[in-house]
Amino acid sequence: MITLFIVFMMAFFFKMIGFAFRMAWGLTKVFWGIIIIPAVLIGLVVFGLIRFAFPILLIVSVVMLIKSAFSDEKDTDAVRIR
Repeated sequence: MITLFIVFMMAFFFKMIGFAFRMAWGLTKVFWGIIIIPAVLIGLVVFGLIRFAFPILLIVSVVMLIKSAFSDEKDTDAVRIR
């Protein structure tokens, strides 16, 4: 009985480790996408480096458009007008 308990505890432990890595990766993507990239672009514009901010903005925009075009997720569930 104790062996079964140990096996299930190890399985639970490894599932939680995987969940923690997925959650950390998701939080990192949100942090970079909402805080870091816009702050860097605004900082570049404020300090007069629009020459560098505009190409970065274009590259990020094109990458996001391509990524959303090949995404399997449906946006219809996120936007419901009722």
